[in-house]
Amino acid sequence: MAIIARRHGMFSAERMLVIAVLCLLVLGCMAQVIDEDALRKLTLPEQRGVIASMEALPDGHTIAVAYSKGGGIALVDTSTWSIVRSIPVDGFRDGVRLTTSHAQRTELYDNRVVRDSVQKQIEREMAAGLWSADIASGRLKGSITLRITVDAKGRATSVFVPESDLPINWKNAVKDHWYDHRFDLRLPKGHTEQVEIALHFP
Repeated sequence: MAIIARRHGMFSAERMLVIAVLCLLVLGCMAQVIDEDALRKLTLPEQRGVIASMEALPDGHTIAVAYSKGGGIALVDTSTWSIVRSIPVDGFRDGVRLTTSHAQRTELYDNRVVRDSVQKQIEREMAAGLWSADIASGRLKGSITLRITVDAKGRATSVFVPESDLPINWKNAVKDHWYDHRFDLRLPKGHTEQVEIALHFP
């Protein structure tokens, strides 16, 4: 009696079938059904050129959209899906190629952009519950204007109150809360920006 030993190859039909089934199972687990009607749609402003590039900024809620033919840059806030700033940029016929480093914070140069970034972070922290009990009870009521100086690392190095009708204890509490605060931005090395933020507590 002769015994014939057959060596199964690495990619035998049985193994290939098993691999194919496993791949289908993995793909089935990873598959996601996209409802196109549920996708966010954003109408961008008309510009001189077409969209040349898009980039998500490291702050986690802003998308920068660059246009060709000197159309500039639009900053889109994804928390409201609205355009918060348009920045003119000339000299780039094919559009600015946007790149960001996710190891760093968003680098900002324009004072208005810095002010908007600081304002939005303050609003987010208040929406998350900062002083909510005191506002609801009426203990914190009134208005205050903060003049905040931000250094290159996004730290509030000084907070001045040019105007306020809050009680003195709340005036100092609000001012002190934002002093030495780190905002999610950075400026060119050695640069500082001073912004004024008006807060209203109903």
